[in-house]
Amino acid sequence: MGTVLQARFKIITKNMPLSFNITCHFCFEDFEIFLDHSVHLNTEIWDCEVCCNPNKVSYLFKDNNLEYIEISDGNE
Repeated sequence: MGTVLQARFKIITKNMPLSFNITCHFCFEDFEIFLDHSVHLNTEIWDCEVCCNPNKVSYLFKDNNLEYIEISDGNE
């Protein structure tokens, strides 16, 4: 029974977004975002929780490991 529960837990956590702290491109304050690791290459806009400016977050997952992340100006 323990193996079944463990397998279910892996399936659930595999589909959950990954919490990640980034530094705002504008005010340099840290804030938390959530990355979708079911998508290998993705770009999203996240508004800073401190200054509300848009941050463009581009990231790459390979084999469920975060290989690359870039934070830039989201006003482009």
